[in-house]
Amino acid sequence: MKLQNPEHKRTARNLVIFTVVVLASGWLGYGLDRLMNHPPTQQIGLLLWLITPLITALLLRAFAGDGSKDFGLRPSFKSNAIWYTASLLIYPLVAVLMLAIGGGRGDDADGSELIQLRSYNPCRIL
Repeated sequence: MKLQNPEHKRTARNLVIFTVVVLASGWLGYGLDRLMNHPPTQQIGLLLWLITPLITALLLRAFAGDGSKDFGLRPSFKSNAIWYTASLLIYPLVAVLMLAIGGGRGDDADGSELIQLRSYNPCRIL
């Protein structure tokens, strides 16, 4: 694939930079957790892995020539009105549905039968 256009070269370069940084951040986060011997509930490496793509994208936009023209911050309400309306209606409908299902079970209101959420690690099964 030939990239004659300088804009295409810049886009390909930035895509490679983003991919390498994001993939490396996962391994750096894992190594950081192992090095610091953190318990499973306090994983600073996971935080590193989660915020690195955002920071990388913002830095590439600001300093690597991507610019902000196609950043996607224009909501375009007129052409996407149906999707905005659907997103505003789905959340309350799901909330009402879940409350109706929970209320229909007849559980005590004092909270004595609430399930305690615990961290689930699928690797423990293996």
